[in-house]
Amino acid sequence: MQNEITEIPINQIKILQKYIVKKGKERGFSNESLHERLMILVEEIGELMKAIRINKKGFIDSNNKNDGDLEGEVSDILTMLFWSAEKLKIDVSKAFEKKEMDNNKRIWKRTNKTK
Repeated sequence: MQNEITEIPINQIKILQKYIVKKGKERGFSNESLHERLMILVEEIGELMKAIRINKKGFIDSNNKNDGDLEGEVSDILTMLFWSAEKLKIDVSKAFEKKEMDNNKRIWKRTNKTK
């Protein structure tokens, strides 16, 4: 398969995290507490859920032009996740690489059990 990714794009993740942190500082968000950043992250997740609901059911608020913008909401979540990681002094690329190495050792299977 062409363009198959076989390695974790560590450098791209590092660049993205640096970019998000730089833009956050430029926009005046560097003094937010971790608590504030996480509240915004949860809010953005809620906005994604609303966008999913709108796209599934077709309900649109004519006063809100951003309703149903799945791509925008996912981008906001990614931004706030990286911005929160910065406050925790987490290098997302290293954390992702470590976790992915652990995940690759696991045996994954789906059960048909539902509660």
